[in-house]
Amino acid sequence: MKIGNESLMSLLFICFIIVICGCKVKKFTPNNFNEIFKNFIKLPGSNNTLISKYEVSISDYNRFINSEGKTNPDFYKENMIHSTKWFELELEGMYKDTQKRLVEPLARNYSTYEFYQYYPVVNVSYKAAINYCTWMSLEINKYKYKDDIKVRLPTLDEYKLMMTAFNIQVPADTLTREQLYETKYRSDINLKYHFYNEHLSQYSYARVFDGYFIQGPIFHNPQSDNNICSVIGNVSEMIDSTSTFGGNWDSFPNDVFKELPYNAPDPRIGFRIVLEIVD
Repeated sequence: MKIGNESLMSLLFICFIIVICGCKVKKFTPNNFNEIFKNFIKLPGSNNTLISKYEVSISDYNRFINSEGKTNPDFYKENMIHSTKWFELELEGMYKDTQKRLVEPLARNYSTYEFYQYYPVVNVSYKAAINYCTWMSLEINKYKYKDDIKVRLPTLDEYKLMMTAFNIQVPADTLTREQLYETKYRSDINLKYHFYNEHLSQYSYARVFDGYFIQGPIFHNPQSDNNICSVIGNVSEMIDSTSTFGGNWDSFPNDVFKELPYNAPDPRIGFRIVLEIVD
């Protein structure tokens, strides 16, 4: 089914309000359209599927938790953010005391501190991500537009299509030392890289500086002309086959194309949503 211009504009307006802003807009005006189109994009080759340019943020997810979590303990338990998972990180090459100093404030503040509200939500279960999609579907469909909207996780094929259609290119797994220390080299991708360490006569790894030691905000790392962000790198993203794709800040480039099983909530795994128009 094709989306008409009026229907598409109406849908995107609703999604902008609910998903990105989380705020009340008193009056609908056509002036909102320029902002609306910045946040979702049609999936190439599809007439009825839109994909978010951004990963789901902590601010988005906390609205979901707060919708019922304060009055329903079972709901909260099933969908909670597992902040203690930060302590299970094992960062290669980092001393334990240094790692402890890094993760303690993240475990305490990442899901609650205002500074992180537009960072990707992580440490949630796969079931919680599905529940978020179900809740978002109900929220959007309250507006009773012409067509029903199904919110879901992307498929593996859709994720690969994004990378191909939007020409999102992954750098080589191994860089030269010169490339490694050029801070602008692929600074739009938050990954780690192999390089040959002449002093140790062996291959080592390092992060190319992109301004963030771990993941950055959801609007960080635009990776195409239409500014879709962090399709690769930043955090790995759940897809609809109970697995993850796209790599994260702790991945090498050659891991980006691997479909990896989702095992448990993890500080390196988040998700983005797809909006499908259904009859």
